[in-house]
Order: sequence, then structure tokens, then C-alpha cells
Amino acid sequence: MKILCYLSLLLAVAQINDVHAQDSTVVQDFELWTGIKIEKSFLEEKLDFGLIQEFRLDDNSTHLNVFFTELETKYTLKNNLYFGGAYRFIKNDKKDGFISQHRFNFDIGYKYEFDRLTLGARARYQNRISSDEDEAAVTKYRFKLKADYNIKNWKLDPYFSAEVFYRGEDYTINYISEVTEDTQRATGFEKMRYTLGTSYKFNERFELGAYYRIEREMSDFPLFYNTPATYYIGGLNLTIKL
Repeated sequence: MKILCYLSLLLAVAQINDVHAQDSTVVQDFELWTGIKIEKSFLEEKLDFGLIQEFRLDDNSTHLNVFFTELETKYTLKNNLYFGGAYRFIKNDKKDGFISQHRFNFDIGYKYEFDRLTLGARARYQNRISSDEDEAAVTKYRFKLKADYNIKNWKLDPYFSAEVFYRGEDYTINYISEVTEDTQRATGFEKMRYTLGTSYKFNERFELGAYYRIEREMSDFPLFYNTPATYYIGGLNLTIKL
């Protein structure tokens, strides 16, 4: 419960910080994220492995922006504390075509159950490197809170989550072209992500999930130069349990 309270405070501070730094510039987009996941559990469902293939469309869901393949694992202890990690191979569309990226992340999380409500907290360390030599490695720290509610005699149980991203990255500033160039480090709260979703189990093997997500960039984060964007995201994913 202390972990839940601490992460709640972090999310609140990040949100308040963004409210005080809003800009009149409005940048919005609707994205569509679709994927399929194959999952297998071992050791009485304490150890999980998953293979994920996902496609993400931007520009109002008309353009394939990112697709990736991810291998993930998670181990849950008896007290509902869990540890996890993943490797993701990404193809990201840039101006000159798709480039390859590699992402690693390590998680620690906790779930607390009482009656029909389940509360969860997760902290994630994430690092991404690129095949593009001009693109620096990106490190992020992510803090997430999630609430699941089991409705009696209802198969579409809802969940809600909120997540804050804290980012550090080296980037180059050209104050005056061909006169001066300076490399600085951008650090701070990068964005907030809110998700409302549900899932439907057809049987023990197949489960279809759907969600609606709002992702808001922080206007005071250095890389956005006071032009933060808001992304509205629709998601659909199929999970196959072996």
C-alpha cells in the first residue's frame, strides 16, 4: 500500500506540473494499436513467458508508424510481488524510411486484492538504442497504477490505469546555424498515459482485449519546445494462452 500511495503522489505531481505549463498550440492525432500475444505459464502460473507482435498506425490511423516483436517474461512471488523483463525489436518509420531499434525493460510490481477490486503498481526501467547513429539512446523511468474490477456475472470486467514517463536524453541544439552547437541533456516528466479497457474470454485459450487511451505530452519537457501533443489511441489485441 505504501508503494501505491507513493506512485499516486508521483502521478499527481506530474499532472499538476503540466497544468501550469500548458501552451496554446494544439497538436492532436488518433492512433490505432493492434496486436497478438502468445502466452505460456509455468510453475503453477508463477512464471510467464509471452511473445507479442504489434502494429501501430498514426496520422489518424492511416499510416503505419511502428511495428515490433517483443519477448517478455514475469515471475510472481507468493506475496503478489513480481519481477519482469522484456526485449523488443522495433521498426520505426522516420523521414527516410524505417529504422531498427532495440528496447530493453526491467519491471518490479505489486498487486493488492480485496473483494472484487485489484490494485496494482509497477515501476519500469527502459532503455532504447537505435541503428541510426545520429539518434541517441533513450532512457525512461515509468510509474504505473492500475485498478481492475470484477463485476459479478459479467464477462467484460473494466480496468483503468494511469502512467507517468520520466525521461533523460542527450540532444543537440543549433542556436544559430553553422555558428554554435551545444549538446544538452533533457530530463523530466515527459508524458502521461491514461487507459480505460476491458477484455472478453472466449475460453481458457483465447482472450480479446480492447482499450481507449489518452496520451498527453508534458508542455514543459525540453524536447517538445512548448508544442506538446495529445494522442487518442484505440487498441485491440488478441491473447492466445498455450
